[in-house]
Amino acid sequence: MLKVSECDYEGWKSLKIENQKVELICPLEIGPRILSCRLNGQRNLFHNVAAELGGREEAHWCLRGGHRLWAAPEVQPETYELDNRAIRYSLTEKGNKLILEGNVDVRTGLQKNIELVAQGDSGFRINHQIVNRCTKPVYAAPWSLTVMEAGGYAALPLPPKESHESALQPRYSVVPWAYTDFSLPLWQMQSAFIGVDTLHRGPPQKIGLTDYPGWTAYWQEAGTFLKHSVVTKGADYPDRGCPVEIFSNDFMIELETLGQLKTLEPGHSLEHSEDWLLLADLPRFDSDERFAADLLPVVTTWLDTLQ
Repeated sequence: MLKVSECDYEGWKSLKIENQKVELICPLEIGPRILSCRLNGQRNLFHNVAAELGGREEAHWCLRGGHRLWAAPEVQPETYELDNRAIRYSLTEKGNKLILEGNVDVRTGLQKNIELVAQGDSGFRINHQIVNRCTKPVYAAPWSLTVMEAGGYAALPLPPKESHESALQPRYSVVPWAYTDFSLPLWQMQSAFIGVDTLHRGPPQKIGLTDYPGWTAYWQEAGTFLKHSVVTKGADYPDRGCPVEIFSNDFMIELETLGQLKTLEPGHSLEHSEDWLLLADLPRFDSDERFAADLLPVVTTWLDTLQ
């Protein structure tokens, strides 16, 4: 059961969504967005752009921060469709699902909706939906992006290692963008994962993986944020086949998951789900030893509950 109440958030009429340990806030005058995520009353784990808070109906797209839904691949100007008008919401009769219904994009004819469902006392399932409201097919994939506060440590797990004798063909690809520089101290290549240390944040950086175990983690002192999404082997994903991507710059880090690229006929929809879990008091997992001892057992147990 979700506890949902109206509140003010940075000048917007908003909804506060709570389970036993986690509080999310979704503005109703823009979006759909999830702008705040707090564990046990601690500070917001999501980054917010202070200068853009409380605004509405701007002539330009605003990052604002938090969690949002886009359609991949990224192109100008279609990707940056404005989401700065009031949205609609509904709560199911049983009170276990909140639906945020966005407006139809002027340029693309796409409508973006987000559903929130409580999972246990410190987790949520976030269902994303893109509906084609125009009169022609659209080739796209759902793309969910979570903007986290800088200063923490992200782990992007790699597929399990295999022996030379059994792994005769390549397993996966690391996909860098043209501006990615692996010599920067931001990147920490470990045996079991790629670490992203945002204490060394700086110029924009981005990578994707074409295969991974389906989850990512971001540690902050106020709590560790885990997100999971299902990866379909052999499916057509954006950006040279990436179901997961990480972007970082000088003030934030984005954890991104992507759904399959498909032809979306008029009146039809694309769906993409993420599972979120928030954990308190987890040590910073910035080595293979800490990753294996402190993070992996918790994640393994959590993933078993999602089966």
